[in-house]
Amino acid sequence: MGNSVASFFRDCCDKFLRKQIIFHIRICGPAQSGKTTLVKYLLHSRFLKVKPTEGLVPEKIDFEEFSVIIWDSRYSIDDDASINRLDIDAVIYCFDLSDHGRLKIAKKGFYKVLHDYNHVDDFLVVASKQDRKSCMLLQHVRSELKIDHIVDRNCHLAECSSKTGHGVEPAMNWLFNQLMNRRKRNLCFIK
Repeated sequence: MGNSVASFFRDCCDKFLRKQIIFHIRICGPAQSGKTTLVKYLLHSRFLKVKPTEGLVPEKIDFEEFSVIIWDSRYSIDDDASINRLDIDAVIYCFDLSDHGRLKIAKKGFYKVLHDYNHVDDFLVVASKQDRKSCMLLQHVRSELKIDHIVDRNCHLAECSSKTGHGVEPAMNWLFNQLMNRRKRNLCFIK
């Protein structure tokens, strides 16, 4: 009862004061894994050719109920410590589903991200470039990354193609639903 009253009051205050709900999302993964292409697809709802990201690039995407700021960088987490100081709400970890030889690198990076963002509960693991020939099977990737063994976080593995749009909407809906549900459960007025 207390949760629903607090949520109702907070939502009414947010609407009355026109306070925008903003979620900060860090996107990371190995080089050339489709991170920036995914961000641009989310911004423009279509495929755009992109250059490698220079520095730290925040992209704001507005939706009806909330906005997200996606922090994109070509550097590893170690190279840019300022990213870690941000109040990150979720992480998107991208890797190339068609690059069989780099799955071990992707796995190592994924577990480093889990460790470095130990305060983050929601992780969307995007198996990108699904439209290419000879992609790995998602079940094989799930087994290699041991996604089902991660019990202290919400991890969701989704295959996507930022070129065709396949799988992007359901994957992002999963993440946004996790964020909104977590916010509704939060009793604090200020995060």
